[in-house]
Amino acid sequence: MSFLGLGGSGPSAISSPQKIAAAEAELDMVTDMFNRLVESCHSKCITTKYDNGELSNGESLCLDRCVAKYFDVNIKVGEVSIFSQLEISLYPIAYQTGPPFKSLDIFVFY
Repeated sequence: MSFLGLGGSGPSAISSPQKIAAAEAELDMVTDMFNRLVESCHSKCITTKYDNGELSNGESLCLDRCVAKYFDVNIKVGEVSIFSQLEISLYPIAYQTGPPFKSLDIFVFY
């Protein structure tokens, strides 16, 4: 398995500059998301008074819940963003074939 689609063997191992730039952009986005997650959950869950080198049970539980909520919201925001972009790209087609559809009416959320 290769890291971010890079690596491998043979002639296909040589990556184009576009692939390298895409991998670097993806790594930057993941790093940014991780840093925002750490900053947000640390400020909410970890006390500023460091009495102990270990997390308390309350801090650990808070961090678990914070990280889970952060990823849930991140996924939902990403879905809405993708659906909105799809809706915008389909709007001219839908408008030509009939009345415009309401926002996100054509999508089913599970």
